Amino acid sequence: MNFGKFAFRIIDYIYYPFQNYKKFKDVEVEKNIVYQDAHKRCKYDIYYKKTDEAMPVLVNFHGGGWLAGDKKYRKSLAEYYASKGWFVVNAGYRLGPECPFPAQIEDSINCLNHLPTLKERFNLDFSKVVITGDSAGAHISACTIAAITDENYRKALEVPVPAVVPTALVGFCGPYDIKEMTNFKLLPPAVRSLMKGFTGHKYKKDYSDYEEFKFHKELSPINFVNEKWPKSLIVHAEKDIFCAGHGQALIKALEENGVEAKEFSTKKLTENHCFHLIFYKKVSKRAFEEVFKFLDEIKNDAQ
Repeated sequence: MNFGKFAFRIIDYIYYPFQNYKKFKDVEVEKNIVYQDAHKRCKYDIYYKKTDEAMPVLVNFHGGGWLAGDKKYRKSLAEYYASKGWFVVNAGYRLGPECPFPAQIEDSINCLNHLPTLKERFNLDFSKVVITGDSAGAHISACTIAAITDENYRKALEVPVPAVVPTALVGFCGPYDIKEMTNFKLLPPAVRSLMKGFTGHKYKKDYSDYEEFKFHKELSPINFVNEKWPKSLIVHAEKDIFCAGHGQALIKALEENGVEAKEFSTKKLTENHCFHLIFYKKVSKRAFEEVFKFLDEIKNDAQ
């Protein structure tokens, strides 16, 4: 088994009870809705509170280093969003090394394109759609936005034309510049294992062959930020052990392109990668205050 895949599976197993203990009242759940037949992981769960009003939609992609993770590890997070009035689509997607990049972006767009089928049963407001994710899920979300706003990017990856266009992006601790990740000094063999599993390309120790991978530029959504990107909230840890600096760099790129961008950041080493998923921590509570303030703005925007 790929070392990165093994490591992330262990992390998920250890943190599962700490990230999924929280329950929310009156949230309905339906699981394993198939959005495409390409793979058994191409399913999503929906979370919502019954209402007669049109519900804004939030689509979440889990983290796990592109090699591990599952939608079940974000069930408390999905319930949390649903408790605030969002119709939540908590999606799974294909993983490496069996399915390398850009399979995940094809899946994310196919997931969005499946959402109109839900309108047969639910009153959904597709003028208010938020795409979000943590870590690898934030990367996938940002790549999806790049595919939606840049036709050349979409054609390069040969992914579907989007039928549902997100109104906003919320990224948590995402790696937005994959080339920069190769400079990560902690456990270089582990990073190389992750990169190989994610892309299917066997890299040299010094990554001098980085650009030999067909999609080396498309791996990094920061390369494709443009003025068409939707308003964004970027949550990041300044001392992130995996992707320090990525959040700041994305915010800068968004602002340079005239995109409305907000941020929430942590400064302590103990407030690190995906800190928001431990709900009882003060820093997580502060982060979600900003997240729901941002989401309320989206929800209340007049169309």
